[in-house]
Amino acid sequence: MTAVDHGSDTETVAYDAQVGAFVDRWRTSGGGELANAQTYLGELCELLGVPRPKPLQAEEAKNQYVFEMPVRDPYLNSNGPPLRIDL
Repeated sequence: MTAVDHGSDTETVAYDAQVGAFVDRWRTSGGGELANAQTYLGELCELLGVPRPKPLQAEEAKNQYVFEMPVRDPYLNSNGPPLRIDL
């Protein structure tokens, strides 16, 4: 079963091989979220066939799909520094 419908058995087998290669590559990464997160998520986006996040812009309205998007939690952190979400 794949996340993307490739339309043929040959394409499905090729996609499954890509998924396997992705899993094998990251299985041995040893963690390191700060060091690996953006590379991992960028490669995952490619595997899923979706665009990679865009670079962070000075104009906040343009930052709808970026790494480390600043957000505020009105219940936990309304006056402190912004929190971050990866995608």
